[in-house]
Amino acid sequence: MSENLKVKITEYLEDSNSSIQGFERKAKLSRNSVYSILTDKSKNPNIDTVLKIADVLNCSLDELFERKSLFKRYNNEELFKTKLNVPLFKAICDYTNDYAEQNQMNALSLGQLIDAIEEIYKYCLPTQSDTIDKHFAEWFLKNNLK
Repeated sequence: MSENLKVKITEYLEDSNSSIQGFERKAKLSRNSVYSILTDKSKNPNIDTVLKIADVLNCSLDELFERKSLFKRYNNEELFKTKLNVPLFKAICDYTNDYAEQNQMNALSLGQLIDAIEEIYKYCLPTQSDTIDKHFAEWFLKNNLK
């Protein structure tokens, strides 16, 4: 378990003057799930739990686990030299467009949309799959397109 996850939760609790139970309610987590993380009883929480914690903390998984951002795995120069995965790119464009339409994001600029597509593509590209990671894409769009 990343110590940073525990530190971020503890800082949030102190800064917001919240209880562990209040945090669990806000994150819609089961009772004692955060307590178990903080006391090392849960050394490997599931992704759903971690995503809910990240939402409450308003941070990325990379920040929670102090990982080098996957977004930085490819800089723009490397990305533009990489052969385009057309099925993946198309899936990301379609998904992003559908998300924007469903959430009535008519005020988005073209730049915002292109940036979102690029970041999702950078994240999905290392898997060498033609399939979009819809969980990541939804999380990214929800937290980065306003």
